Amino acid sequence: MGRGRVGDARGRPGPVAADRRRDRTGVPAGRHQGVAGPARVLPVVAAGGVGACGRLPGRADRRGRGGRQVTEYLLRQGHRTVHHIAGPTGGKTSGRTEGWRAALQDAGAEVPAVMDSEWDALSGYRWGERIAGRDDVTAVFCGNDEIALGVMRALADRGLDVPGDVSVAGFDGQPLVSLWRPSLTTVEQDFEDLGARAFDLLSQRLQGKEDLRSSVVKPQLVVRESTAPPRA
Repeated sequence: MGRGRVGDARGRPGPVAADRRRDRTGVPAGRHQGVAGPARVLPVVAAGGVGACGRLPGRADRRGRGGRQVTEYLLRQGHRTVHHIAGPTGGKTSGRTEGWRAALQDAGAEVPAVMDSEWDALSGYRWGERIAGRDDVTAVFCGNDEIALGVMRALADRGLDVPGDVSVAGFDGQPLVSLWRPSLTTVEQDFEDLGARAFDLLSQRLQGKEDLRSSVVKPQLVVRESTAPPRA
């Protein structure tokens, strides 16, 4: 069965791509077998991270760029380095993590070990409890907004101030993060626009157009109250 998510509330990429598994008849998923005719290939495009598109035409969100943007911003604020809590990637390297690491390396900053998490706020809360006991963590870039909200709640429960003690940034631009206190600095992705672009590309394929090119949707850093320079 093919996959069809563009993205979900937890910020996980949702590539639209044909599955290579076969059904009980032995026909590969992504193909349709008529009663009297041969199997035909269904038109497919991809919408998600740059890596999700592969050789398929698609619309990609350049998450590597977003990870770099937020990390460079935090470094400009005076943080010596930026710690990163990453969501699960199924064994693949996340563009968000790649952008974070590249920004630190280009700045000559220390590259801390990645903190592996699930995508939910409770996982973020557990990491926030660990961070609260560390003096070396002044800025944290979280793989999505839910993780970031969990981190901020844990820090507040431990008596720490965001952003006075620790700056926290998320990723995705979920609607409610602007109402949180403090409001969350995040990298916004326009999932609606990404889906619309992918649908337009698929429509062109259905019309028989073959020479289609992939494109990249650029994420946008939105600075709010949860990030600031470190204490002197």
